[in-house]
Amino acid sequence: MAQYKAFHMTRSLIVFLGASLGLGLGLGAALPLQAQSYPGKPVRIIVGVPPGGFTDSVARFITPKLVETLGQQFTVENRTGASGIIAVEAAMKSTNDGYTLLMSTNAEMAVNPHVLAKIPYDPLRDFVPIVPVAFGALVVAANNAAGINTLEELISSARAKPGALSYASAGNGTVNHLAGEWLNSAAKISIVHVPYKGGGPAASDVVGGQIPLGVLAAAAALPHMKSGRVKGLAVTSARRLSFAPNLPTVAESGIPGYEVTLWAGFFAQPGVPREVVSRINAEVNRALKLADVRERLSGIAAEVLGGTPEDLSALVKTDFERYGRIARENRIRAD
Repeated sequence: MAQYKAFHMTRSLIVFLGASLGLGLGLGAALPLQAQSYPGKPVRIIVGVPPGGFTDSVARFITPKLVETLGQQFTVENRTGASGIIAVEAAMKSTNDGYTLLMSTNAEMAVNPHVLAKIPYDPLRDFVPIVPVAFGALVVAANNAAGINTLEELISSARAKPGALSYASAGNGTVNHLAGEWLNSAAKISIVHVPYKGGGPAASDVVGGQIPLGVLAAAAALPHMKSGRVKGLAVTSARRLSFAPNLPTVAESGIPGYEVTLWAGFFAQPGVPREVVSRINAEVNRALKLADVRERLSGIAAEVLGGTPEDLSALVKTDFERYGRIARENRIRAD
C-alpha cells in the first residue's frame, strides 16, 4: 500500500512538473510572437518642439512610413517648453511597452544636464536608445556688410580687435551657443555672444545687419546664403554638407577636431521589450533609405544618420562629454 501511494505521488509530481515545464515553454514562445505582433494599437511619438521645428519635422517625415509598414497609426505629440524637459518628463512617465516613444536631440540628452541647474532626468540612465535618425549642422555666417568672406578672415579680424565683433545664437545654453564659445576658445579669440529667443530672430538680425555674425542652423542660414544676403563662412559638422558642398567645415578651416551638430533620434523607457526596440530600429532604418524621405530631410538641411541602438548610445555619451567640457570651460549657463 505504501509503495502504491509512493508510486502515484511520484507520477503526479512528474505530471505536474511536465505541465509546468510545458506552460513555461509556451509562455517563452509567446513572447517573440507578442513582439512580432507589435504594434497592436496606435503609437505616439513625443517631441519637445512646436510643429515645424527640426525634431518635429524629422518625426513627421518618418511616421508615414511606419504607418505603411506596421499598419498602425503613429502620431506626433508636441509637448513644448522648459528646454525640452516637459517632453522628456512626459515620456518618462509613460508605460514602458513601446507605445510611447520619444524623439529627442542632443540638446536634451547631452547639453541640458550641463547648462541647467537642475533637471529631472538622467539621459544616460533613464532612456533606452533605439535609432539615430538625422542631423542638422550649424553655419558660421556673416552679414555682407561685415566684409568677412572666410572663417580664416574672421579669426584674423577677431584677433586684431578682441571684443569688437559679436555673434547671434538661438539663446543661452543652446547648441548654437556652445558652438560659438568652442570656436572662441579653440581659436583663442573673443567674439561677444548675443543670445536671441530662437534661431529665427537671430537669423533675421544677421540678414538685416543688426549684428555682423551668427552661429545659425543650416536650415535658417542656407536660404539667405543662396539669395546672397549673408555669407556662409564654415559649417560645424565633421564633413561638408551634401547640399552645400562648397562650404568648408570649421575643422578644415583651421580648428582641427571641431564638430557640432544637432541630431535627432528615437528613445524609449528602460524595460521596453528588446524585440520592440529591434523592430522600430529596423523599420526606421528602412525608411531612411527611401529617396522621398531623404529628399524631405534635405529640404530642412538635414542629413540621414541611421544605425543601431549602440550607435545612438555612443552619440549620447560622446556629446554628453563634449558639451559638458565646453560648458564647464566657458562657464555656460542657460538659467
